[in-house]
Amino acid sequence: MGKKIWIFLPVSAIVLSLLIGGIIKSRAEIREVYNIKDNVLISYDGTESHAAIPGGVKVIGRQAFENNKTLVSVSIPGSVTRIEYAAFAGCDSLSSIEIPDSVTELEDSVFRSCRSLSNVKLGKNLKTIGAGVFGDCDVLAGVDTGGNTEFVMFGGGLYDSGCKKLYQFFGGSADTIFNAPSTLKEIGRYAFWGADYLEMIAVPAVDRINDHAFSNAAGLRFVTIQVPTNEIGVKAFEDCTRLEQIVTPISLKSIHDTAFDGVPKSAVFVCENTSAACKWAVDHGFLQSESARDIVVVQSRNVAVPTPIDMAQTTEIQSGEAAQQSIGTEPDTREGILLGGTTVVTDRAYVDVNGMKVNEGSAAPTPASFDGTVPAYVHYQDENMIKYGFEDFEFVTKIGDFALARSNVSEVTIPEGATEIGKGAFYHCDKLGTINIPSTVTKVGAHAFDHTPWYKAWEADKAAGDWLIVGDGVAVGYKGKESAPKIPEKVKSVAEGVL
Repeated sequence: MGKKIWIFLPVSAIVLSLLIGGIIKSRAEIREVYNIKDNVLISYDGTESHAAIPGGVKVIGRQAFENNKTLVSVSIPGSVTRIEYAAFAGCDSLSSIEIPDSVTELEDSVFRSCRSLSNVKLGKNLKTIGAGVFGDCDVLAGVDTGGNTEFVMFGGGLYDSGCKKLYQFFGGSADTIFNAPSTLKEIGRYAFWGADYLEMIAVPAVDRINDHAFSNAAGLRFVTIQVPTNEIGVKAFEDCTRLEQIVTPISLKSIHDTAFDGVPKSAVFVCENTSAACKWAVDHGFLQSESARDIVVVQSRNVAVPTPIDMAQTTEIQSGEAAQQSIGTEPDTREGILLGGTTVVTDRAYVDVNGMKVNEGSAAPTPASFDGTVPAYVHYQDENMIKYGFEDFEFVTKIGDFALARSNVSEVTIPEGATEIGKGAFYHCDKLGTINIPSTVTKVGAHAFDHTPWYKAWEADKAAGDWLIVGDGVAVGYKGKESAPKIPEKVKSVAEGVL
């Protein structure tokens, strides 16, 4: 009978062996649910309610957690510097997230459609936020910017530090009116995606309404777009299914064919009959009108709501006693706050101080860099403009497009030396009965004087000739019946739209 050989191992060795085995098993489990390659988390296949991303991961990859329905919270290690496109999109149960200070970039749609997300803290070193990062997050009313100096919360929106770009208007905000800061110059793509409570907005003075900017804002009913906006991008108002009225400015030149896809054809475009917006609306089967319904906009404490500028019936801005009741009786000395009763007309405020109203507009002081051009739209629909102060300028060579259009100016003398009058410069100045144009003017834009009493008087004067000629032989009107009239010898140029 052979001898049995007993080998006695120290207890510590046994424990060490078990630990090593556990670590190997743990790492195997991590590899099983976290697909990591070259420090990039490619995908997560776990079903736990909490995920702790392993240290060493530098990038959370595209769609890594997308549509995970069990994830409630996640721990992101300090090694992560970038979170890529739609990494957590559609995580319906995700309720909170803290982005570490190491993260410098969030790509597009990172948390899109996280319908339970209610608590977000940004890291202090975050520099870049993509489009629609928090789009369609139903209950998220805002984010904690912490010590981050690149981004600020203003009202229901997330902006850059200068409030020049709006990245996201949060779907969880209960605001029904969008109060834009006066500094705003850009509205990001998908900025209002899922803003279901929002009913009314006066789009501030942006050059372009970006692609998908208001897509899927299901509660939106009234939109006023303001000068100098000249373009509306791809699907900008797609699926705004309650949209009733869109007030457009004369500056609008281009609307993408898909800009209002999914909007009811009963929606009314309020626009000039001669405008590009009118043609687009008619061509695409929408209703068109030159008048808008009354809409009351309440001015908030923090920002002056832009007045819709193309409305036939003026939007009301809360002021005077009512405003004092809403903001308190103590005087507010902060910069940018309008004190006393005010009437906002485009980008200007006419102040009622002790009952003394400013009732005669004048040109702004000439800047040192003034090049002789009176700026386009500078007094567009300026109801307080009665007499224009060209004398405030040392010299004038050009009056910009729609510079005084729809203002209440009644008398104008264009100074000697001016050579050009822009498109629609005095369009629909309904009180303009007298205008003096010097012989130095050699170019006049389309519809510069249309719908003014001065122009109508010439049209009605049977003794006047068929041609209205101004300046240095510029024909700005023809009332004859010939389809191909002979142009008089003294005419050197014909304004666009005359023939």
